[in-house]
Amino acid sequence: GYTGEKLRTIGMGGILHDIGKTNIAEDIIKKPSGLSTQELEVIKLHPVLGSRILSQMESIDEIIPRIAFEHHMRYDRTGYPAAVTKLEPMGMIIAIIDTYDALTTVRVYKKAYSPAASLEVMQDLSGRHFDPHTLKAFADMLGVYPVGTLVRLSTNEIGIVTRVEPQNTYKPVIKLLFDRDGGKIGSPFVIDFSAIDVQKNSIRIVSSVDPSIINLNVGSFMAKEIKSLNPQVH
Repeated sequence: GYTGEKLRTIGMGGILHDIGKTNIAEDIIKKPSGLSTQELEVIKLHPVLGSRILSQMESIDEIIPRIAFEHHMRYDRTGYPAAVTKLEPMGMIIAIIDTYDALTTVRVYKKAYSPAASLEVMQDLSGRHFDPHTLKAFADMLGVYPVGTLVRLSTNEIGIVTRVEPQNTYKPVIKLLFDRDGGKIGSPFVIDFSAIDVQKNSIRIVSSVDPSIINLNVGSFMAKEIKSLNPQVH
């Protein structure tokens, strides 16, 4: 429901929320294994550090430093730093996006969750880590199979979700990548589930697919998709 300047504030908060990590030693930030208790406490300083950095910037919306300060505070106040005031709703939006990004991103110490699995994990934390209403809005926007999800069809073909209409999240647009025998399709084509008669075509999505099984880098694929739609994107 946000529009105009509020959307810009949320966008800037999303870009800058982790800026405090620039004041933390790189060997801690990029450590490929688990952090020690002491290192974890250092990492937990980044919301405070980020808020201080942002507060010194000129002509910046005062909510943006607060977003940085609060993005690891949980809905039930068990996060960090300790919450002493009512949480900023925009900060909770960034907290939800930040968590989704962390779950769906490959790290040296963990595999990425699929978009659908990530939403399941987050739904389990609704009411504790996240504001239920904000999380529901996020999940409704992404849809059952969010953009970037690999899916298997009832025909055994595999495609990737390239678009989801918020008003009809059960019927995404799919770009087919692999045929029913597992062969790579030379010229991928699109299926728009909202434009076909599923009953007559007897085609449906049956499950999501782990990208590592077919050795597909979803991030790189989607970046190329975006660039093909808008050649000015770099």
